[in-house]
Amino acid sequence: MTDRKPAKNRVREHRERKNMTQAQLAALCNSTVQQICRIELGQRPLSGHWLTMLSEALAVPKGALLLDPATDGNAPPVCDIVEDSLERMLLQFWRDLPSEGKKAVFTAVTEWAHRRTDRPAARSA
Repeated sequence: MTDRKPAKNRVREHRERKNMTQAQLAALCNSTVQQICRIELGQRPLSGHWLTMLSEALAVPKGALLLDPATDGNAPPVCDIVEDSLERMLLQFWRDLPSEGKKAVFTAVTEWAHRRTDRPAARSA
């Protein structure tokens, strides 16, 4: 029999930042305090379903729950949690861009978003 180390996650850290109890988080996730405790201790794996529920309940990105708590919080997650192939492609595109390319994309997207929000509402017939 091999000893397994608990999987590290940052659920407790994010819950405590929100001044939330395990009972409150469990209620938001339609679960039990025991399940939340097991997750925080790394005794229960964080499946995609749990990552979604917890990230929504804690209002943090899924990857923020997976970062090694021993890091400064800026290290990339061990794995990417992406919703679909388009998101994966965009993430890879972004990571491959040099700094000046990221700035240009950010500027273009920001300008596009402002133009979209400045439009008058569409009229219905």
